Amino acid sequence: MEQVSKGLIWMERELDVKTEANIMKEKLHAVREKYQKANYAEIKGNNKSFIEWNEDLLSFCKANRRKYQMENRTEKIDRQIFELQMIISQKEEEIEKLRDELKEERDNKDHALNRLDDLLKHGNPEISDLSDENRPTNLGQRFKQLYEEEWTDAFEFLTEKRETDLRVDDRRAIGILYEMLKRCEKLCEKEQAAQHLELATLVRGPCFFKADVPKIQEKYSALFMEFFKGIADETLKYLPMTDLVVEINKDGYFQHDILQNPEIRTYLQKCFNICWLMLAQHPPMLMDFETKSGHTLDINVFEPYSSRGPIISEVVWPPVYLHKGGPLVCKGYSEGSKKQ
Repeated sequence: MEQVSKGLIWMERELDVKTEANIMKEKLHAVREKYQKANYAEIKGNNKSFIEWNEDLLSFCKANRRKYQMENRTEKIDRQIFELQMIISQKEEEIEKLRDELKEERDNKDHALNRLDDLLKHGNPEISDLSDENRPTNLGQRFKQLYEEEWTDAFEFLTEKRETDLRVDDRRAIGILYEMLKRCEKLCEKEQAAQHLELATLVRGPCFFKADVPKIQEKYSALFMEFFKGIADETLKYLPMTDLVVEINKDGYFQHDILQNPEIRTYLQKCFNICWLMLAQHPPMLMDFETKSGHTLDINVFEPYSSRGPIISEVVWPPVYLHKGGPLVCKGYSEGSKKQ
């Protein structure tokens, strides 16, 4: 860029000099013609004429003396560079100032949006935190995936891969897996209630006071629920599978070989995990175990399992709602029948 600038300056000066030289050449030619017409001897013999002739030549030279001197090209270029650098420096300062102002405005905007987001989400489960991997929409997708994958593997074990004399029909297998999910949900509900009670005990006051555990005030209840939601994942890391199996089968409802099968155990663990995370939401998500055989089949809530009809003959997989009375998050599956 600097070389191009220097070249342009030199070309402009060269053009000016050529123009000026052409003008002077024309004027000198005119003076020469004027005095060539006169008799040199006459001019020389007439001292006055000779003086006038010399004065004309002197005036011509003075009149056509160059009105400027060639400036040092390097000095001018240096001055131009300095001036440009000053302009650049000034613009950089202006840009930096604008950047600081923009950053401040963005920070203020983010702060305002975060405050608004907190206000909207507080007690409003229908507004999700997109940074939360365990937000209700994600849990709904994982619940459906549980049915499509682990439920299917466990179902195949009960109906096809189990010892031949111990295999069960489809209807019985559906009932076993549904009961496992239901018991996991009840166990999670019981354990989380115990956790809440324990926390309430910790905040009641000095331990040597023998007062009854107070009911947690509403303004603190929301804080407790957010705390439990935040540690839900961490709690699941310490879940012993053996204890889970014992808890859900205290009445001996499930046969021993079923609970020892790897596919069944994986299904059980996934059931407990998803139930725990759903109940840890604030307010807790709802799995509908109330819809039963004989109820009207709502196609907006249930997908058909293998048969269609206006009446539910059997619930295969429960639907999930955002909370009690809230919108549907994940459809269930049911057998339909035309008979009541």
